[in-house]
Amino acid sequence: MKRFTSSINIDAPVEHVWDTMLSDATYRDWTSVFHPGSHFEGTWEKGSEMRFIGPDEDGLPSGVVSRVVENRPYEYVGLEHVGSFTSDRSMTPAAEGAGKAPGRTTFSKNG
Repeated sequence: MKRFTSSINIDAPVEHVWDTMLSDATYRDWTSVFHPGSHFEGTWEKGSEMRFIGPDEDGLPSGVVSRVVENRPYEYVGLEHVGSFTSDRSMTPAAEGAGKAPGRTTFSKNG
């Protein structure tokens, strides 16, 4: 499996960035830039299931199901990809080994 890593510096308090990325209303706002209609269902609590939902090419809801494997507020959130689903809510499990490398977002303060 190929891995992708990126890094960005944001000149804002880490708490503001965290809240903007993970709060429902602001998540919808920033994701609308690349996937209008995107939102999530679930909580960011460790062990909980998250559904990241957005319209497919036909405008029907589809998305990704993930499990929160770690949540250290204002520091780190890790997700394990479980599978994807379509508008009829049928689930396609993640490819073998796909969940072994969770997506992660790390927040840190400069200096």
